[in-house]
Amino acid sequence: MNIIVTNGRVVTMDATGSVAEAIAIRNGKIVDIGSTDEIKAYRRPDTTEFDAAGRTVLPGFIEPHNHMVLFGVSLLGVDARTPPNRTINDVIDRLRSRASETEEGQWITGRGYDDTGLADM
Repeated sequence: MNIIVTNGRVVTMDATGSVAEAIAIRNGKIVDIGSTDEIKAYRRPDTTEFDAAGRTVLPGFIEPHNHMVLFGVSLLGVDARTPPNRTINDVIDRLRSRASETEEGQWITGRGYDDTGLADM
């Protein structure tokens, strides 16, 4: 079975965070990701085509169970990932910056902290 999804926002989940427009799937496996025009070249008589109409496509998920709301809320917190942070002072600077714009008594949350990725830990 061949499937192409076009006109979408295909989140590739690669290291650079790239986003494409379309995806081609053959026999249950992703064979290409690219622009809508590039992926339309995979059309065959037996191809099922979906127009994503600008919606987000997350390829590769087998189990649809996820916690998107929890993930979305985590994005409101301070980014403590490595990278972009290289040292503990980078993380502290981000926390201080958020503290300067946070009302007294309110919580400051963070996400992605991993001390094994910091150069000085």
